[in-house]
Amino acid sequence: MKRGRSSRPLLSAGTITAAVALLAGMNLANAQAPAPAPPLSGAGSFPLSFIVPGTNTSLHVGGFVQFDARYQMSSFGGSTSPGADYNIYPGAVALEGNGVGTAAGHSLHGTLYMTAQSSRVQLETRTPSAYGEVKTFIEFDFSGSASASGTAGLTNTSTGATQEPSNFLDLPRLKQAYGTLGPFAIGQFSSNYADLAAWPDGIFGAAAAGIPDGPGTAFVPQVRYTYLLPQGISVSGSAEYNDTGGYIGTSNGASPLAGGAPGVPAGQAPSFNDYNAPGVGGKFPAFTATAQVQQPWGHAAFHVVAANTYLRNMGGVLGGALGAAGAGSTPPAGFPPGGHIERWGFQTALTGHINTIGRDKITFNAEYGQGADSYAWDMQNLGLQTIEDLVCSLNGPTTATSQAIACSQARNVGGNLQYVHFWNDQWRSAVDVGYATISRPNAAATWIATTPSNAGVSNVLTDLERRHVTAFAYTGWTPVAGVQFGLEYEWWLRQVWSGAHGNANQISFQSLFAF
Repeated sequence: MKRGRSSRPLLSAGTITAAVALLAGMNLANAQAPAPAPPLSGAGSFPLSFIVPGTNTSLHVGGFVQFDARYQMSSFGGSTSPGADYNIYPGAVALEGNGVGTAAGHSLHGTLYMTAQSSRVQLETRTPSAYGEVKTFIEFDFSGSASASGTAGLTNTSTGATQEPSNFLDLPRLKQAYGTLGPFAIGQFSSNYADLAAWPDGIFGAAAAGIPDGPGTAFVPQVRYTYLLPQGISVSGSAEYNDTGGYIGTSNGASPLAGGAPGVPAGQAPSFNDYNAPGVGGKFPAFTATAQVQQPWGHAAFHVVAANTYLRNMGGVLGGALGAAGAGSTPPAGFPPGGHIERWGFQTALTGHINTIGRDKITFNAEYGQGADSYAWDMQNLGLQTIEDLVCSLNGPTTATSQAIACSQARNVGGNLQYVHFWNDQWRSAVDVGYATISRPNAAATWIATTPSNAGVSNVLTDLERRHVTAFAYTGWTPVAGVQFGLEYEWWLRQVWSGAHGNANQISFQSLFAF
């Protein structure tokens, strides 16, 4: 499975947040925008732009310098590496309990991290034409990985050596690149399913539980069409890069083919998909649709997406029980080399904000779906490269010559709520809470957790997310236009289907200087 949008990537400090968008005036694709008024002499057709000499193109060069520092009071993912600590999201919290014992990460307290990698450079042009204004936008930051493959290269995040203080590996990374003409927008930019205006205001708001569209899905290659209606209503549809995949499980041990006693896993290591694993991916684009209304009271949007997951046995390269059983086991499994399994998943979301007193507001996100995991951040456990979209096991009907493979998709439901209060024109504070729960897929119904009686058995239930809870508190200060400072406390709670659980908390500081 290949990932491009954070893939539904690991979250980095460079992820778009409401605070960043507010400061930088993030200009996402806005097809069918009304034509601007004629520019002043020498000035461009939109704010802070100028006419390129000898052309009728308006150009803006901008961006911001971003500095992030955080103090982790408990290490994420049990990592001993400050670089790996950079990957922050609900599924990265270190676990303790059934199936995992005591997490080493919980003995590592007081990790400090600083970086300026998320600073960005932006170029925007607008040119009149017979078909309306032509707009282009391109944006880079410096969180690129030295590796062109693997998690760091394909998820638009950076890990390992790229996090070293020397910064000599802080490579430029493409975040957005798109063009618009009339109602069409084509390129890589914010997913049509995402509602950035409803994301929590703060530093790591996109990593909160209950956010429908994960940070990785924020920027995705796509073709979008937008239609504007009266009364502030718009509808849009897109065909987006299908950044999906599956968690490939193991045998349930209930049949002779698994080599274990009934109800006890066979002890084979579960096979995870990863972003480069052959045979896992999507045959079709993800299809999204959004209907939105903008009013003086705020805005609301309804989103729906359908995405395809395709699994093909490439002759044992899947590894684990499925690959081995399909490539010459005796008796052979019902998923032989060349066999394939295909599922469609969906996600829905209701998002928006409500203006309250003065400049105060409430933001809300609610999500429900099954499969289409790229659009449900809580279904991802990218630290182990496991995705709860397609969960499979060799627990189908067994005959003397074959055993069928069974696959299913988890259901998820979640929500996020934040209140933002403006003390004055310079100071604001926000409190955010999030919750999400993920079902146990039918294909994993017979899997059991590791216990003292079967201590040597592989425990795939530790890799199936069950519940996430988050609580953030943020304060931001904007002393002058284009400059912003923020301080945030973040708390995560994670539980998996083995019963193991863990929590983590940290304090984050961020400064932004726009230019």
